[in-house]
Amino acid sequence: MPQMAKIARVLGPAGMMPNPKNGTISDEPEKTIGEGTSDSFEFRSDPMAPIVHLKLGKLSAKPEEIEDNLKALVAVIGPTKVKKAVLTSTMSPALKLDISSL
Repeated sequence: MPQMAKIARVLGPAGMMPNPKNGTISDEPEKTIGEGTSDSFEFRSDPMAPIVHLKLGKLSAKPEEIEDNLKALVAVIGPTKVKKAVLTSTMSPALKLDISSL
């Protein structure tokens, strides 16, 4: 990390600065790469509103896989707490999902 201080001014504001808390820095990179394909996912929430941002899958994933991931997420959070869900990719319009059928 001390060597990164020189470029931290550029990477930090862009959100690309490595962070040991996020698991982007490791003493064992081979092990970390192998863990990247596990069934875990990262999410972030908006501190000023009850919003959760996360990746449910990739565009190449089958619709059934994305649906299963969404069902698992709603089950973990609690069906009564989820008011609405919107699915989008980086460069596509958003799709409002009907979560009452989940």
